[in-house]
This record gives sequence, structure tokens and C-alpha cells, in this order.
Amino acid sequence: MTGLGAFFVEKAVMAKVSKLRRKPYKQVVRAVYPKIFRLIPDEVDAKKYDPGEVRACFKSLCENIHTKLNEQIERLQEPWSGRGSGRPSREITDIHNNLRFDVYILVREVKRLEWWGHVKAMVDRKTPGRRAKNLTARRYIEVLYYLINDPESGTNLSELLSSDAIADMANQLAYAHKHNVPFPFLLGFLTHVGFDEAARKAREGTYEDWHPSATKQASKPVKEPVARQKARRSDA
Repeated sequence: MTGLGAFFVEKAVMAKVSKLRRKPYKQVVRAVYPKIFRLIPDEVDAKKYDPGEVRACFKSLCENIHTKLNEQIERLQEPWSGRGSGRPSREITDIHNNLRFDVYILVREVKRLEWWGHVKAMVDRKTPGRRAKNLTARRYIEVLYYLINDPESGTNLSELLSSDAIADMANQLAYAHKHNVPFPFLLGFLTHVGFDEAARKAREGTYEDWHPSATKQASKPVKEPVARQKARRSDA
């Protein structure tokens, strides 16, 4: 390449970089979403969207994720059902991690677009058992159950995750969510914290030390349990 050609190539690249820098960071992150999320609009205007269209879009997104999961399971080199106990294979771990990515993006986008009021009834009735105390974790659980156990999809992926595993994954994602972790760094964050540890901290409502809310929690006085208060009063 001649010096003049290299100059024009470099100029074109710098123009693209400059244009990218002018975009809000969240918009740049959305630009690298998986293809199945191309249906998601950029504009945030809850009043603009028709509830029926919102539910149709949400259902299409879930169907795309469902189809992707089925394709990944079909490509497994080992049988899915009847698999021996122990650590899952790399292929199964990849399926779980892809599901983490997709559900994390989906729930965060539904929240950003203020769509939850329109889709809540779709996923709410499909969530059995006790509800998570944390609203964010509850939403992740509801979406995971909807994806895996939705009878309208025509297939059942209940073997993909047990109820306990769904709760653990939902709490892991909720923990990353409340730390506002961008989706490209989701697995890195959970690996650094520890997947089980992230689920435990989400249930306890704690934060990483670097998060501003961790300082607020540390400054709050620790409340004495009611039973201990009564016992102390009776001894006095």
C-alpha cells in the first residue's frame, strides 16, 4: 500500500472511531448484542409502544433464545438426559453461559424500555414455588422459567436447569445487574466474584466493596435480633 493509500485508510478508521466515541456508552454496548436482539429498539418511550406490540416483540425474543438453546442442545456430543453426575462438560457449560448472556440482556432491556408492566402477566403465571424477596432476582427467575417451561413454545427444556439451578442463576444475574455490569463483562465479573458467592451475596442483599452502596451498608448500625432483645430485657 502506498503512503497516500495508507493515509486515507488511517483517516477512514479514525473517522469511525471518532463517530463511535460520540455515541453514548450504552448505545455502543447494544451495538455488539447478539443478532437475536436486533428487534429491540433504541428509543425509550413507554407511552409510544402499543402493549400488544411490546408483548409480541418480547415473545419473539424469547422464541429466538428458545430456538438457539434447542440448536445448541442438538449439537451436544453427549446425551443430554441421563448424563452422569459431576461437573458439566465444556459444551453444557457453554450452553449455560449463553443462556446467562441472553437472559441478562433481555431483562436489562425490558427494564430500560420500561416494558415490564406489559410483559409481567406473560411470565408471572409460569413461576411456581416461593418468590424471591429481591425484585430484580424475581424478574430473572420469571424470565428463566418462561424460557425453559413455556408450554406455548411446543418444547420443554426443563432438563436444562433444575429449580434450584434456575434460582442460583437468577441471583447471579441479579447481582451483576445491581452492580450495572455491562454484558460483555458479565462472565468475567461472575468468575471474579465466584458464581456461588454472587448468588449468596444477592440473597443477602450485599455489594462488592467498591460499590457505593457497600459504604452505606457498612455505616448502618447492626440491628439486634428481636429474640435477643427480649432475652436481654427479661434478664435486666
